[in-house]
Amino acid sequence: MEDTKQIILTQLIDALKQKDVDFEAWKLKASLVLKQLFDPNDEKITLINELHYDYSSWSLRDGSGGKQHDPVKESAKEILEAAKLELQLNNADPILSVLQEKLSGNEYNSLLNMIKNSETEDELISFFSKIAPTIKDAILAKMILKK
Repeated sequence: MEDTKQIILTQLIDALKQKDVDFEAWKLKASLVLKQLFDPNDEKITLINELHYDYSSWSLRDGSGGKQHDPVKESAKEILEAAKLELQLNNADPILSVLQEKLSGNEYNSLLNMIKNSETEDELISFFSKIAPTIKDAILAKMILKK
């Protein structure tokens, strides 16, 4: 079954394919979603926000004639495809995939940093003590079901 986060990213990519898409509104939506899926300071968000159309006479002239190619939308699509690949890489570890699914993007990234830099269980215990009991129960249940 495809992960909810993968589905959401696919929906964002599909929205780009619409002819009447308001690109500035799409960028806002994409950056808000990426902030939830990843860290709010993630590079993908910056890349999405920096996308813009160049309406100079040179770019308009160079883009005229032939098949219409939209490099801005293509870049946006590639950024989201990279985000999907990143999620797949994280899903290689079943425990991390459950944690990523159940925690917010910011919580998950904090946990990864803690795992990488921590040598004691105390920091992890402190981290998990701040998580809502229902979330912890859902994480444990999902881990047991995934075996």
